[in-house]
Amino acid sequence: MELTAIVGQRSGIGEFAYRMAEAVASHVDATGFMVSLRRHGQLRQALPAGVDYLNLPLPARPLLASWQRWYRPDLRDLFHGFDVIHGTNFVVPPARGKATVVTVHDLTPLLYPRLCRPEVLAFPTLVRHAVQAGSFVHTPSEFIRGQVIDYFGVEPDRVVAIAHGITPLQARPSLPPIAHQLGGRPYILAMSTLEPRKGLNYLVQAFADLTARYPDLRLVLTGQYGWGFDELLASVHTPALTHRILLPGYVTEDTRSWLLRNALLFAYPSLYEGFGLPLLEAMSVGTPVVTTTAGAIVEVVGDAAITVAPRSADELVTALTAVIEKDELRGELIARGRKRAALFSWHRSGEQMAALYAKAAR
Repeated sequence: MELTAIVGQRSGIGEFAYRMAEAVASHVDATGFMVSLRRHGQLRQALPAGVDYLNLPLPARPLLASWQRWYRPDLRDLFHGFDVIHGTNFVVPPARGKATVVTVHDLTPLLYPRLCRPEVLAFPTLVRHAVQAGSFVHTPSEFIRGQVIDYFGVEPDRVVAIAHGITPLQARPSLPPIAHQLGGRPYILAMSTLEPRKGLNYLVQAFADLTARYPDLRLVLTGQYGWGFDELLASVHTPALTHRILLPGYVTEDTRSWLLRNALLFAYPSLYEGFGLPLLEAMSVGTPVVTTTAGAIVEVVGDAAITVAPRSADELVTALTAVIEKDELRGELIARGRKRAALFSWHRSGEQMAALYAKAAR
């Protein structure tokens, strides 16, 4: 399994790769490698228990450029003795004669290139090369599965949707420093990489409309600072909002658990989504969710969240106000959310992925 994304601060893809590797290892022998020359040694310490380490110092930039253009060099000799090679983040190394699986999380680079960093724009070409070489495709949702079949022309039986699981959050997280900044005030929580695709500008607009009605209300935007963050920062740093919106950046697991458990509600205003793992995390601890109908979100949340149209600050205001003011609605969302989140399991996801590996190997 290619596990580059689990090294350092883990984004949603990094969390998926880590948890899936951990889950797969309980069903089949699993080994992780990294496409990086300078950092490949860091992978050994980052691997989950039960996953072996394959020391492959691979220079990422030249390899990715060559794979994009020619899908060469072929690395099959480096994977001698392995039955399946799984690229967990849009890229699987060319390895003629080996069974391969590539995970396609979404089609943002293809459908919304203006919402992507430049280096991500190569992913559709790399996926197309892998598919033409015979790779099976894993997607996190049926929605993305359908898009992969349509846009890449892959045979349906070679594209398999396996949902993410959910990792239990800490039951009694310690009080984080941000708790003192909040001072016991209610807060809306958003948790994602801070980048344009997540639609956070619309949430900030909606929050600005709520401030007069709820003077104590705060907005907490957590996550790594992604590309396009300056635009979001400019919308936050206004006289009316700067003291009411908190930007703690990437937070520890302990702080993450505390924030999710104590939020008044969780907002996820994404413009396009292949899954949306934080949605499940919020629902699992009884935090009501307001999100959008973008991408695979409705497939994930079912009837357990209030959904609005993407890019609509007005609809967000209405939905957020309803959750804040209507106790009966809050109670329904909490009950439905816990029930919905309980349907997702990393153990089951790992079992299904192991079955996909067996299918690819055949």
